Amino acid sequence: MSAISQRRLNLRQGFAKAVFGRPVAILLAIVATVLLLPQIFSHDGAPAPLAMESIPAVSPTPLLERETISIVPEAGILHAPSLVDLGNGELLSVWYQGSREGGRDVSLYTSRFTGRRWGPATRVTDANAAGAELGRYVKTIGNAVLLTRPQGELWLVYVSVSIGGWSGSSLNLKRSADGGRTWSKAKRLVTSPFFNLSTLVKGRPMMLTDGSPVIPAYHEMIAHLPELLILNDAGQVTDKIRMGTAAGRVAIQPTLAILPKNEVVALLRPSGAAPRIFESRSSDGGRSWSVPLATDLPNPGGPVGLLPLEGRGLMLVFNNDPKRENNLTLAVSEDGGSTWTNLAILDETKPDEKKGLTYPFLMQSSDGTYHLVYVQPSAGAIRHIRFNDAWVHSLLDEARPPKADDGF
Repeated sequence: MSAISQRRLNLRQGFAKAVFGRPVAILLAIVATVLLLPQIFSHDGAPAPLAMESIPAVSPTPLLERETISIVPEAGILHAPSLVDLGNGELLSVWYQGSREGGRDVSLYTSRFTGRRWGPATRVTDANAAGAELGRYVKTIGNAVLLTRPQGELWLVYVSVSIGGWSGSSLNLKRSADGGRTWSKAKRLVTSPFFNLSTLVKGRPMMLTDGSPVIPAYHEMIAHLPELLILNDAGQVTDKIRMGTAAGRVAIQPTLAILPKNEVVALLRPSGAAPRIFESRSSDGGRSWSVPLATDLPNPGGPVGLLPLEGRGLMLVFNNDPKRENNLTLAVSEDGGSTWTNLAILDETKPDEKKGLTYPFLMQSSDGTYHLVYVQPSAGAIRHIRFNDAWVHSLLDEARPPKADDGF
């Protein structure tokens, strides 16, 4: 923290204690936390830019296949699945499951995909185990993401709550040296130097050009703020980058795609705002961001999946309805997200199905295959759809208007 920021914080806290007493002092300290965190976690210099992801060559034969990762009809909730490519032809998925969201009995589960089928669900942790490992009371656990590290480790970052609801959440890190078969004890991540509360995760982890892992996150206490957490090899948060200014507190759960020339696009879930997908952009590799603004794309209040394609192309999976999560639509943009073309409905609910299709998570494995995971709550199931470039290009060719030399 700079000397100016420290003096400003001391003045806020001292004034509050002297004039208003302890309750207001606590409130002002929380406000100071929200406003000053970007300065507190700042490096001596600007962080490295986000690294572009490699895009494998186009597959020759179209692929579209569907699998079920887990089906537990009796479960009250299966929620927020995510995926990671283990680099050996295997995928690992993680989600949370229990009687209800925020319930004491919620557990994190993983399942392994070997290229042919998904293996049985394996319990990783729950509130009791997390509390024992962290040495503190844990009421429930929630969203989790997975990321691989160059040294061969697999990291699991997940949300826990000790007080209140999701706005009282913390982040925790578990490590695995054997691809997620066994895990270390959890370590609490320090995302705030004051109360260390109200940070959650959902989006696909990224990496800086210097190799530092980046986790898209969001803050829910007082204001809803999308942000990026930068970690070091020891698993410590070393920087926090807010996405947009104070005027942009209308969206959460950012999902990023990196384009050429340090351009980065983030699409976000609305947070009490218009039922639209929100967008924020960076022109300096993710160091600074525009205020999130509503796009023309509808959104009923859920996250989206986003990936880069060749050039300035983007791929999007989203609930294409402003009110209901009744479908998952695949769309592409060939101009960096300025315009979009809907290519296919990947899945949709039946007319009598009351619950929708929720929490899409999209990634591309090292062999070029796209993987979408999501929840079908009415069936108590987590679904997996695999497809490739050849299939996408066949749809895109059909969507393009015919050229003059095509005989029309």
